Amino acid sequence: MCKRKDLGPLRELPEIPKNPKITLTRHIRDIIRSEDAESNAAYAITGKMKEVETVWDEFITIVKSLSIDIPKFPIWTDWWDCELDDTDAQYIKYSSWIKKNRDFYDTYIDELQPWLEESRQNTYWAGAVRKLEWQAGDLQEDDSMATVLWSARGSGIRVKRPDYVPTLVAMNMTPVYGPEHRKLSPRELLRLQSFPESFRFVEKDIYKQVGNAVNVTMIERCALFLMFGCDLI
Repeated sequence: MCKRKDLGPLRELPEIPKNPKITLTRHIRDIIRSEDAESNAAYAITGKMKEVETVWDEFITIVKSLSIDIPKFPIWTDWWDCELDDTDAQYIKYSSWIKKNRDFYDTYIDELQPWLEESRQNTYWAGAVRKLEWQAGDLQEDDSMATVLWSARGSGIRVKRPDYVPTLVAMNMTPVYGPEHRKLSPRELLRLQSFPESFRFVEKDIYKQVGNAVNVTMIERCALFLMFGCDLI
């Protein structure tokens, strides 16, 4: 934040906690409404998204059966068993992660190879969705794709705990609420951005508009901080 010099010095900004999650007072369940799940059947995942959910759910089941944790590095299944070319630009750039992927696959090849071969027969499981970024911490006994929040991004499938919503972007990367196997609805995303329930919107392009928006409460607090010296937190 900034303001004109002739308006006086800017107050010292509060220190950002090293682990901001410990200060959270709201949970994603606060923006989910049971009536949304019933009235927004149109947001249920189908087709490719549903197939992708199923494939990675099977992977989670295998990992749990091995009593190991899901790797914290990006899981790139296309690199598990392909021919390596050490002159390839992508290989050179990501050689460390590729080696970790190869080692992981080689270690558990007996369990992972059947899953990998069968998954590749699924025409929906192609492209970036073959990559998984598990950002949900340690794997829990009851974990599945139905216990997390995930989204299909250009960099792959990104998985978070349902207490954390990834940054909304102005593209079709709407988070999927695993417990209900559906995308978050426009109204729920508007709640995330602190828009009031009375806010009216046009369905077309609402996901893009919400991704372009800035949280209303945050802007309000910044304005009050700059104009009246009110506390930010």
